[in-house]
Amino acid sequence: MRAVMGLLCLGLALPAGRTQEKVTSTEAHAEMFALPPAVVLTAQQQMALEALKKDYLPRLQEADRKIEKLLTTQRRQAWVKARDEALKAGKKGKEVNDAIEAALKLDDREKAIFRDYRGMIARLRAEITEKKLALLTEAQKKSLPK
Repeated sequence: MRAVMGLLCLGLALPAGRTQEKVTSTEAHAEMFALPPAVVLTAQQQMALEALKKDYLPRLQEADRKIEKLLTTQRRQAWVKARDEALKAGKKGKEVNDAIEAALKLDDREKAIFRDYRGMIARLRAEITEKKLALLTEAQKKSLPK
């Protein structure tokens, strides 16, 4: 469920269950590199996954720095509230992101920055997922949730 929420939100808000107002970029993006407990990596796969983190975390952190200026404490709280309410209402994907964007009350310039950020995070997430799956054996891929 947490991974699904991360996929829907695409951002540096609070991970599910967190109550503090700010988390580190590394914490916010950790789920992108996570695998289900059923997938046991070999030492070589673990090293490759660590290399993937080392390559992508700086790019994710750079994207976060671009959006950071827009996210006041009030906007972070609005982000989390809008996300949680949208998910509770059964919304997915674009509907959740639209609810978050509306809650942030951004002007046109800020909307452009926010949409660019979301697009950048989505592209990086897709690249990470593709490379992470390429590390797995066919048997490991079969143990992934559908």
